[in-house]
Amino acid sequence: MTTYRYIILFVALGLLSACGESEQEPAATVPEGVLEDSLSAETPAPAVATEDAQSVGGVDAAAFYASRCASCHGKNREGVFGNPSLVALTQADIQIKLEIYRSGGSVGPKSAVMTPMVRNLSDADIEALAAHLGS
Repeated sequence: MTTYRYIILFVALGLLSACGESEQEPAATVPEGVLEDSLSAETPAPAVATEDAQSVGGVDAAAFYASRCASCHGKNREGVFGNPSLVALTQADIQIKLEIYRSGGSVGPKSAVMTPMVRNLSDADIEALAAHLGS
């Protein structure tokens, strides 16, 4: 019976570590320090439009998703480790949910995790992520 407890413990720790802050290097397309600055600043940097992609705090929305969101929502937005899939959500759905999270409101059981993740995003940042992720 003790062996099963250790297995459950290691699985639980693995799941918890997958959703937390990671010490991994950001994706190569994210300039060093830009992502951290845009998330930790009291006043987030405004989104800067680019020709090829939406921008979050001056960072490509796809790179932002890959470095901050994919560990819980999956590389292809499929949801991993019991976290929700984003595949069927429209751009409007994502934008509304992110705005509610940012204001401290509750959308579901993962609200406590999402609120600090989006707290410092500007309206333009949320629009860029929603445009990138919306189906």
